[in-house]
Amino acid sequence: RHSLDTQRLEEAHAALRRQLEAAAATGAAMEEAQEAHRAKMQSLEAEAAQLGAKLTAQSAEAEVQAAELVARTQRVEEELQQAMDRSVALESHVERLEADRQQQEVEAKQLDRDQAHRVAELQKSLKLLEADKEALQC
Repeated sequence: RHSLDTQRLEEAHAALRRQLEAAAATGAAMEEAQEAHRAKMQSLEAEAAQLGAKLTAQSAEAEVQAAELVARTQRVEEELQQAMDRSVALESHVERLEADRQQQEVEAKQLDRDQAHRVAELQKSLKLLEADKEALQC
């Protein structure tokens, strides 16, 4: 009976030792898994920081490009306004030139009429002078 109790105690002791070894192996596996998880998290954090820095740089570049685009747009708008102002000024100048041309035509027609009238008067005076000359010769 004593040896039976001893055998049972040894078997129980061996079973406990196996359970303890299994628990230790499980604990070691859990520690390895936790360490792998920590390493993975650190890697992901580093990748996130890298992506954040890249995004910040891209955002800054986009802001610079947007500012350049706004400046170019303003320059184009100013140039367009200047071109429109020049166009209006040229149009006004052309209108003044056309009005001057029309005025000169009116004045030229008036001069033509005045000259024709003067020629007619001179011809009339010439005829009178010729008539006087003939009268004096007779």
